Amino acid sequence: MPDFLADGIILVFAKAPVAGQVKTRLIAELGAEAASQLHQTLVEQRLAELSDAALCSVRLLCAPDCRHAFFRACEKRFGIELASQQGDTLGERMYRAMREAHRRYHRVAVVGCDAPALSAPRIAAALHALGASVDDNGANDDGNDLALIPAEDGGYVLLASRGRIERSLFEGIDWGSERVLAQTLEAARLAGLKAHVGSPCWDIDRPEDYRRYLRWKQAAQK
Repeated sequence: MPDFLADGIILVFAKAPVAGQVKTRLIAELGAEAASQLHQTLVEQRLAELSDAALCSVRLLCAPDCRHAFFRACEKRFGIELASQQGDTLGERMYRAMREAHRRYHRVAVVGCDAPALSAPRIAAALHALGASVDDNGANDDGNDLALIPAEDGGYVLLASRGRIERSLFEGIDWGSERVLAQTLEAARLAGLKAHVGSPCWDIDRPEDYRRYLRWKQAAQK
């Protein structure tokens, strides 16, 4: 695993595990309580892996705010920062969180918790694809401005930026559709940003994804 990146932070986006409000597409198959428990498990798995890997700082972006007991328990268990998500849309919440993080950190990555196969080494590789911060003369190196890991459904499971984040990357995006990645890359092109795109990763959204997760989990335990 690469050395700790002092100039980097990973922003983990998560909703409070309230039954009936998370993993709603799985409720018909699992029930509201089991779907909520799955969501909680996925959040804990993401934070545990990042804590063990010690890639860089980690901040949990909580929705609707930080007050839920689950978030407080995560703060204590994993030694992470908590912050509330701010904004009416997913794009606005991501933009505000990344903009705030860039006030202190050069490399900023946003991930969710629905892609258990998004391993710490893959996250580290995305952060390193951004290159270093500045050289001895104060100029940026020739690394990428952005790094993305696509989701198999046309979205993305990771977005990382260096130096700053452009609001245009989050405007006019059809969130939840198969066009998210393509629209984001087009926005990056129009903004003159160089983007590194990794290999796709699956996430858990539909019942068939959950069954895939169970197979993946079983195989990982062998």
